[in-house]
Amino acid sequence: LVRLGSTSFLSSGALSLSCPRASMSSFDKLKPPTASSAGSVADAQKSLDKAKGSKDRNAEAASLVSLALGLGQEGKPQEAVARGIEALDVCQDLKTKVGQAQAFFALARAQFIQGDLVEAQQKAAQAVQLFSGGDQAWQEASARLLLAITTARAAGSVAAAAVAEAQLGKAGEALRARRSAHEAAEAFQSSVLGRREMLLRQAEARSYTTRGDHEAALGLVADATFLAAENGVCAHRRPLDMGVGLTAAVKTAIASSLEIVNKSAKTQPQQAEAALAEASATVLQGGSIEDAIKLAESGLAQAGGDGPSELAVLSTLAKLEAMAAQQLGMPKEKALQRAKEALELSRKLSRSKDEVSSLCLCASLQVTSTEASNLAQDALKAAGQDPWGKAEALVSAAQAQLLRGGSLSDAASRKAVDAFKELADLAGEVAAQSMSSYSSALQGEPRQAFSRAKEARETARALDARGQEVAALQALIFASLAVEDSREALQAGRELVKVCRYFEDQTAEAWALEQLARLHLANGDPGQAVRSAEEAIAAAPDGVAARAAALCCLSHIHGCRGKPAAALRAAEKLLELPARGLNILAPGRKGEALALIVAAEANRCCTAAVGFAKDAQAIMGQIQDKAGEAAAAFGLAQVLLSQPRRQLDGALGAATDASMKFKNAGHDYGEAVAKCIIASVLLLKEEANEAEKAGQQALLLFKSYDARAGNATSSTSPGEARARQILSHSKLASLQPSSAKVYIDQFNVTHLEINEMASQDSLEAAVATMHNMQRNRKNVKAVVLHLEGTPGPVGLQSYALTSGAFIVGLRTIGVPLILAGSGKISGSCWNLALACDYRISDLDTEFQLPILAPPECLDKLVGPAVAAELCIGTGTLSAQVVQEMGILHQVRPGKDETSRAAAEIAKRIAAFPHIACRQTMSLLTPHAVTYAAVGYQKGPDPDLSF
Repeated sequence: LVRLGSTSFLSSGALSLSCPRASMSSFDKLKPPTASSAGSVADAQKSLDKAKGSKDRNAEAASLVSLALGLGQEGKPQEAVARGIEALDVCQDLKTKVGQAQAFFALARAQFIQGDLVEAQQKAAQAVQLFSGGDQAWQEASARLLLAITTARAAGSVAAAAVAEAQLGKAGEALRARRSAHEAAEAFQSSVLGRREMLLRQAEARSYTTRGDHEAALGLVADATFLAAENGVCAHRRPLDMGVGLTAAVKTAIASSLEIVNKSAKTQPQQAEAALAEASATVLQGGSIEDAIKLAESGLAQAGGDGPSELAVLSTLAKLEAMAAQQLGMPKEKALQRAKEALELSRKLSRSKDEVSSLCLCASLQVTSTEASNLAQDALKAAGQDPWGKAEALVSAAQAQLLRGGSLSDAASRKAVDAFKELADLAGEVAAQSMSSYSSALQGEPRQAFSRAKEARETARALDARGQEVAALQALIFASLAVEDSREALQAGRELVKVCRYFEDQTAEAWALEQLARLHLANGDPGQAVRSAEEAIAAAPDGVAARAAALCCLSHIHGCRGKPAAALRAAEKLLELPARGLNILAPGRKGEALALIVAAEANRCCTAAVGFAKDAQAIMGQIQDKAGEAAAAFGLAQVLLSQPRRQLDGALGAATDASMKFKNAGHDYGEAVAKCIIASVLLLKEEANEAEKAGQQALLLFKSYDARAGNATSSTSPGEARARQILSHSKLASLQPSSAKVYIDQFNVTHLEINEMASQDSLEAAVATMHNMQRNRKNVKAVVLHLEGTPGPVGLQSYALTSGAFIVGLRTIGVPLILAGSGKISGSCWNLALACDYRISDLDTEFQLPILAPPECLDKLVGPAVAAELCIGTGTLSAQVVQEMGILHQVRPGKDETSRAAAEIAKRIAAFPHIACRQTMSLLTPHAVTYAAVGYQKGPDPDLSF
């Protein structure tokens, strides 16, 4: 696979990737292009013109194949691809098996040189399939070698060695630099996986926040499943470019290529390289990283002191161990030691290109940013004037920036993009642009990240390389979510599914469909989200991580739709996987624990959910995963709160335990969410002061997390909004229904003290008292309404106020009403204030807009222009502004002055003849019933909206 046994094949001249022969006479007449292929291209063009003139289709096909190979040798891959496609069309029209095989091979070779490894892999596999079973054994071996090289892209140095042996010119240097760019893009993408999941959940939560349901919104962005998996790593990576296009035919061809390599390996160096080839193929096909490391270690033992072979094995072994550190949580020290050994060996062998690659590899594995930057600078110096080495070193420098945290700068990533542009290498440019997009996002510049991701997609389309387009689309999805453009993210998700379907790769298609389902949910289309998740389950092979992820997604979607039974069915299918998700959702037993948490979250009301949550907590404790154990305890608290008979003490204990464990694990966000649960339980236990303390702590933690994560959006995060809501409820928890008070002075003026929390009984008694006094004694000449605005939950307000029945009763007394207002006027207080004929308030009174459900008489009370402003406007108005609008007649400095001014006005009115006052009021005011609708609903509290 690396050099395909150079002694037994290449040195004997039996195998050449320049132009394999065929049994067709037209192909036999053509000579393979040499290193200086200008003449070969010219001869091929002459043969093509001659064949077209004589209308010899076979000769035309052979000439097109030869021309495609020659153009590729000259470094013109785009023209070579065009000729290869043209040759394939002609051969398919002729229905010649060997001709199609030759055309597929030429096209694969051109696409490989162009940098589209996935497409090249597909075409090479088809060439192998067509060559097999015939008498073109050495042509088949040639196609297998090309397939082997495309497969070995998991190890750039190995593939580069194979390219050099195959006489593909500068393609080896290009492959090495491109591979570094892809690995850097993958590293950047891995660093934002948790943030991408958070952005997805925030997009899903927006529909709840618009309705003011902050508890449900927070539940979407911080359920136990998310908290348990946020700091973890998935056992199987989602496709970036590796893993896409691994169809059954490709896997079969890879297996047969490995068989040929093993058979041809005679010497120890060849056996070492054969073991390395098998290790690379194992990783590429989604196999166990541990198995790949064992194969590579056996290759190292067999290298037998051969410098180039040992160097290739050390480099690849370092990358495999780095993968294990990233995905399985293994320490990086071993990988770093391998990389240093490769660096020393490359210097000993005086191989400058390998030295640059080894320095870059060491930089990517460093723990501190200073060491990584220094090594990246050493790589730039070692590269010298070599443009490909310089591009690789710049990519490494950009990757080293990941270690700098808050001081991240994308200057290196932009230099890497410019380097690939100067080399006119579109494949490397796509990877560098994707990396640059992630770099901008990590700096808190989502708009710039979005722009660069779109550039990467357009570059991939210009290259006409679907395999390269996958990386650009992944970056575009993340950037679109960062700028809160969920529609653009959905479109990119659809394009990603199309690419995976083009390659007929079921596993990659399942991952793409699972992501598309989440994007549909974020766009407010849960029905389509369910369909996409079900398609992902159908597309995924049984027992793989993609199927498990799709089942988790389906359970989550059904939970958002309010269908716990359907969510539980999906979770039960997840538990039916081998060993209940062991090594599928996450490495080791953590995968099983995550599956149990999903089942507990699916239907919290069922009794079995308690057992699921406790089992998950026990497993997380056994594997000593502090954050996972805290998340399981958090899930248990939610389940206990959701049971038919709430277990408040048990829920409080579990939430407190979760908070402490999150704090010990350094998980601020988890601690903040646990504090919210603690505050909610304390509110249910009517411990308002303790609930307020927990809410304050949660608010501070959420603010700290948002500032550190760089969430610079204009909207408040769901966590912060929920904490504010809890604080508001804790302050209102001590509110109790008050009593409306009625008394009459010596001037026959009735005084009514009232606020929004007045009880139903006291309001009914007050209206009944005033009606009796008016009917029996005729001594109610005016009413002063002492209104204190104290906004409270609508649920605590009486029906008499919310329905308007109290206002109707008050207006039917038939005497003038004078307002003495103070506090915050909102909701039902607008009803009471506008029902008065003369309105006075103190200077500190606040009026909150808008007025919801305005009555027909609103324009008669305040005029059409003011009525429109009251209904459309938002925010808080001062008393002076309201007076200027003509709603208030007077504004007094304080509450006592307001009450005295209102009493004085009422005293003057009471001195007038009673019948004249009643007749005047009847003529000037609308019918009493028309007042009822004003303030019938209460608008959202501005402190809680976001």
